[in-house]
Amino acid sequence: MPISSIEIVGSAKTGFSLWKGHLFAPGTSDLDIGIVDGTLFLKMFEAAFSASKGFSDESVFSSKKDADQFKWNLNHGICVPRLMPRCPEKTKWLLLFGALSRENKNLFSSVSAYIYASEKFFEMKQIAAIDKFLAQKGIE
Repeated sequence: MPISSIEIVGSAKTGFSLWKGHLFAPGTSDLDIGIVDGTLFLKMFEAAFSASKGFSDESVFSSKKDADQFKWNLNHGICVPRLMPRCPEKTKWLLLFGALSRENKNLFSSVSAYIYASEKFFEMKQIAAIDKFLAQKGIE
């Protein structure tokens, strides 16, 4: 995957959270990563689809809420691996990001990533965060 497919987002990039409004605090704030890669998105989508029998078996998700949220995000071009049904791809992902979090605990409370189907979906998610921030500040 090209390095240009990986984006730092959130307070680690802007210095403050667009969603929650707090300032970035080294060692306390998390590191959020956006991976824009249609092939990886499709691989994870297919793994979730198979593991859940076409999303008909929600018992493989941690909760009904996670299943609903995972499917909503997929419909918006975003794969959130921590919400996936139980499957080897989710396990590998959580192990990788758990290790990254432990290795960088002096810098970040955790390291996590979302996968975007395309640059357009990534852009739309960032615009939504900016719009929410501006609305909270009363700026149109």
